[in-house]
Amino acid sequence: MKIFMFRLLFLLVLLPWAEPLYAAENLVSQGVAQYKDESFEEAAVTLQRAYKEHPDNYEAVFYLGISYMQMLEFEKARVYLEKAATMQPDDAKLGVYLGEAFYNLHDYKSAEKALETAIASGVNSARAHYFLGMTRYAQGNYAQAVESFEHAMQLDEAMKVKALYLTGMAYRNMGDQQASARKFSEVKQLAPDSYEATQADAMLRQPLPSQKNFNVSVTLGEQYDSNVVLQPASNVAGLLVSRSRDYVSTAALNAVYNQKVDNHIGFAASYGFSQSLHRKLTFYDVQSHHVDFTPYLSLKTDQAFMRLSADGIGVDYRRYMVGFGVMPGYVHDFGDNQKGTTLVGFQRKLFYPFAKDGDPISLDPSENRDANNFLIGYTYVWNAPQQGRVLSQVLQTNGASLSASYFFDVEKAGGNNWSYFGHHATLSFSYPVWDRVQLTAVADQNRQVYRNINTFYNIKRNDVLTTLSPSLEWKPEMGGILKLNYSYMRSISSISVYDYRRSIITASFEGGF
Repeated sequence: MKIFMFRLLFLLVLLPWAEPLYAAENLVSQGVAQYKDESFEEAAVTLQRAYKEHPDNYEAVFYLGISYMQMLEFEKARVYLEKAATMQPDDAKLGVYLGEAFYNLHDYKSAEKALETAIASGVNSARAHYFLGMTRYAQGNYAQAVESFEHAMQLDEAMKVKALYLTGMAYRNMGDQQASARKFSEVKQLAPDSYEATQADAMLRQPLPSQKNFNVSVTLGEQYDSNVVLQPASNVAGLLVSRSRDYVSTAALNAVYNQKVDNHIGFAASYGFSQSLHRKLTFYDVQSHHVDFTPYLSLKTDQAFMRLSADGIGVDYRRYMVGFGVMPGYVHDFGDNQKGTTLVGFQRKLFYPFAKDGDPISLDPSENRDANNFLIGYTYVWNAPQQGRVLSQVLQTNGASLSASYFFDVEKAGGNNWSYFGHHATLSFSYPVWDRVQLTAVADQNRQVYRNINTFYNIKRNDVLTTLSPSLEWKPEMGGILKLNYSYMRSISSISVYDYRRSIITASFEGGF
């Protein structure tokens, strides 16, 4: 009787604890089965219930992490995989999953450390070496990336095509054209119908990217202008509308020097010169010089920079405007070939007015255009993402891109007639229509709202300039770029003399060395 009572008491005490434990174990088993059946969303829901009831269950935490990995929710995957790693720090395979999660979150340093630790602990899987190669490639460590991809190919034939293609890309970025071509040719032979073979074929037909620190390009063009307007620069308000058509020859020279001090610090310096020559309206000939110096700091995938610039603009070979500016900015990499750039800027503009005969003139004080310009803006750039994304399949990935920007600026001029605040928005889309032929379409709107009543017209000036501009670029095998561009401009102004329509057709050739 005593034994019976003891057993009964034992069951009464144990049963309330055993039932939820048994239920949690059931949920874990159910979640694992759903994961193995590739029902990842159902697995995550089931395992979340198990985790809430028993957060110390390693199997629930681990499978919850890799379920989120399969659902591409990499931040959630990281959280649970790191919890699993604290519960069983000796489980080396966790390092591979963690490395993959960090890689997809663009934390390449953490990814590399997790994968190297896993491999050093005895994990010798193709997946571990492949993702280690990817993290090294993303950081620009191409020679080490090649070693990792070679290991992955030796361990798993199924990964060979992808690893071969990335090895070819690594050699290409190192400037080894022969090794790069050899790897791309292997990809085409192994899997001629694969996505990688298509990309490898495109790479074989493209020239090797320049490894030079110094690049110079010269552009020569001819254009027809239906309504010549004196607007020497995009950030200078239009001054004279000729209401006359003309043919124009254009020439431009650009020189850029890039220098990396180390893996994080570098600078770029550039000089640009442009010249326009009108057949009839010689007063509208513009000459411009631009110099800038931009030190930058690389922060993992992002970059901070500070651009210092100087501009000089002449009209009819006489000094028209001088400007000095400073523009700090920050480039953020969102992943999937998406980047955003935040800019703020200041520019000091000094104008030198003169009459058409070239003599300096004394202006009414309200016409003093010397100004301080303050600017803030943002630019977003998207390039066609990697294979497997829906939009990528529609756009065929190779070379398609989209950019959008918005800038707000305030110009405080010495004269009342020229102080304004402005809104400038641009949308640009580029798409490869044929081999070596790129179509680009740009829509641009610049609105300038002047602060004061114009002393000559007794009305506030309000300008909206809209530009639509499609263009075709052809890059022949011999080098250079041939470009055909059409621009339609419509200026709507509260002051009729600044209200106009304008069409420009331009054919140009750009060559570099």
